Amino acid sequence: MPPHPPNSSQDQARRALDALWSEALSQVLEAALIEAQEQENAEAFIASLWPACSPEDILALAEGRPEALIRKRGLPDTLQQVLVRHLVAKVQEPLSRALPDNDGVRGGRLRKLVDGRVARRWDEVRRAAEALLEGHPSECLASPGGIRVRALQLLADHCRRECLDAGTTGNLEVLRHLKQLTALLTYAGTRANLADLLRNMEDGRTRHYPYVLRYLSPGELPVIRRFPRPSGDPTLAGFTPRLLSLFPRAARLQSALDRYLRKEGILSHYLDEQRPIASELQQRFDALPEFVPSTSGTLLLPKQAALELSRKHRTSLPDGIICAVGVGILLEWLLRQALHATQPDSNVRKPRGPQLLERLSATAGLVSPTTRQRLEIVFSQSGLSLRDALSHAAFFANDEALLHETLAGLTQTLASLLEDLERSGHMDLMLTTPRWDGSWTLAPEHAATFREQFQRQNNLLSILQVEYLRANLFRLFTDFIPDKRLLAQASFLFFVTSGRRAGAPHSDDERFVSLLGTFIAFEEFLRALLEEQGLDTLLISADGDAVKTELAILAPQPGQLFAPDRREALFGTGSRSDELALHQSIDAVRALRDLLFHGAWEAWSFPDDHAIHLALKLMMQAALPWQPGAPTS
Repeated sequence: MPPHPPNSSQDQARRALDALWSEALSQVLEAALIEAQEQENAEAFIASLWPACSPEDILALAEGRPEALIRKRGLPDTLQQVLVRHLVAKVQEPLSRALPDNDGVRGGRLRKLVDGRVARRWDEVRRAAEALLEGHPSECLASPGGIRVRALQLLADHCRRECLDAGTTGNLEVLRHLKQLTALLTYAGTRANLADLLRNMEDGRTRHYPYVLRYLSPGELPVIRRFPRPSGDPTLAGFTPRLLSLFPRAARLQSALDRYLRKEGILSHYLDEQRPIASELQQRFDALPEFVPSTSGTLLLPKQAALELSRKHRTSLPDGIICAVGVGILLEWLLRQALHATQPDSNVRKPRGPQLLERLSATAGLVSPTTRQRLEIVFSQSGLSLRDALSHAAFFANDEALLHETLAGLTQTLASLLEDLERSGHMDLMLTTPRWDGSWTLAPEHAATFREQFQRQNNLLSILQVEYLRANLFRLFTDFIPDKRLLAQASFLFFVTSGRRAGAPHSDDERFVSLLGTFIAFEEFLRALLEEQGLDTLLISADGDAVKTELAILAPQPGQLFAPDRREALFGTGSRSDELALHQSIDAVRALRDLLFHGAWEAWSFPDDHAIHLALKLMMQAALPWQPGAPTS
C-alpha cells in the first residue's frame, strides 16, 4: 500500500497517535492486562462448572476462592483486543481536541488506526506486559474478586440461554441453575447460611430455595437493590390519623406492627417461651458459658434469659413478615388512590407499581426524590421487585435480620410518602375523592362459597381424623416449605383455636395476620406440591435475547397453579358434585386473594375466619395423598 501524503488526514492522525503512544500505553496496559486475565480465568472456570454446577464449584464461586478461580497465568490470548479498546478510550478525547476536523480520529477509523499500531509494535507491548508480570510470582494480576464478578456474568448468560432453549417452562434442573445464580447474587443472610443453602441445593425445588430472579438480559448482571444501611428501626410514624381516615382498615396493620415491635407474636399463645429444652439439645445448652450475646448481639445476657428472648423473637417472625407484606400492599394502594385523585378518568386498577410510580412522578412536587428512590426499591426493580416478592412468597421468612431491615425500609418509605402527600396538598384531594376500589367487591357467589364451606357439615374441624391430617400437614410444611413453616403453623393454630385464647377473643389485628399468612403459605405450599410431583413451576417468556422468568402463582392460565391440569394434579378428581364444590372453592379463594393483595380490604363482609378456613381446607385436601414423613407421589 503506498504511503499517505505527508499532510493527509491519515498521516496527521498517525503522527498525533505516535505522540501520545508511550504515555497512553503505560497508563492503560496494566488495566488491560488485568481485564484480559480476569475474563480468561472466568471463562475457564465457568467452562469447568457448567452445566454440572456442583455444590463445591458453586461454593468456590460464592467465596471467591483463588485456587479455584485462577486457572490461567501469563499473557492472555485476548490481551491485544482488550488493549486496543483501552487505548481507544484513552486517546480519543485528546486526539479529537487536537484534530477537531479529522475524521480519522473518531469511531471505526480510530479503532483501525490503534489496532494497526498495536500490531506493529506488539513486541514492545509484550515485553512491557511481561515486565509487569515479573513482579508477581503467580504471573496473574487479576484478583479473585474481579474474576468472580466476570464469572457471575458468564453464569447469568448461561442461565439466560438455557431458559430461552427450554421454551415456556423450565424443569427442576433449569430451576436449580437459576436458583443457584439467584442465591449467589441476592442472598442477604450470613455467608455460613449461604454456604449451607448452596451445598444442599440438589435441585430447584422450593424446599431448597423459594424464589428466582425475574429478568435476565444479555451483558447485564441482575441485582436486587436493598434499602440503604444502616436501616434504623421499623416505625409507626406513617400511620397518621389522616391515613386511617382515608384507609380505616390500616388500623389492623398498625396494631399488628405495634405488637410485633413488642415481640408479642401469635405463636406466643401456643409456644411457651419458658418450655424445657429438648433433650437432644440440653447437653449443648449446658456447655454454653453462663453469659451469651443477646439476639441483637449488643448485650451479654444470662443464657436462660437469652434463650427465652430468642424464642420470643422467633415466635414473632410470622407477625413481622405479614407486617412487611401489608405495608407493601398499603403503599401500592396509596399510589393508586393518589393517581385516581389527580387523574379521575384514568383506569388505576390495571397499572402495576412501576407504571403507577412513573405516572405519579410526572406530577410536579407530588413525590420527593428521596421518596421516589425508596419506592423504586419497592416497585421498580428488574431483578425482582420487593412488592412482587412479598405478594408471592418469593422471600425467606426465617431471617430475622433481613426482616428487620426490610420492615424498617418499608415503614420509613410509608412515612416519607405520607409526608410528601401532606406537603404537596394531595392528601386533601385523596380524602375527598371516592376510593379507587370503592366499587370492587367480592362476587356474591364467592361469598356464598366461603359461608357454605364454613358450615358445620363442611368445616374441616368436623372431620374425625382432623388431628392426624393436621400432623400430616405440619410435617409437609416442615419438609416442603421450611422457611414458611412457622408462618403456616401460626395461621393454622390460630384458626383451630376458633379465635379464642385463654377464654378471650383474639384481636382483630391477629386475625389479619392469620388471614394474610394463610394466603402466603397457601401459594408456596401448592407450588411445592407440584414440584414434588415433578411438574414444572418455572414459567419462561422471551423478549428478544432477554428472558423473563417467574414462579407459578394462583392463576388459571396454562402453567399456573390453578390451570386445569394443575388443579387435577393437586386435588385429584372426584364425583361431579365434588368437582363443582372444589372449583367453586378454588375460584372463591383466588378472587378473595386478588382483593386482599391489592388493598381492597373492605370488599367482603363475612368474618375473616371463613377465608382462613377455606384456604386451610384446600391445603389439607391437597396434602391428603402425601403420607407423614417421607412423601410419595
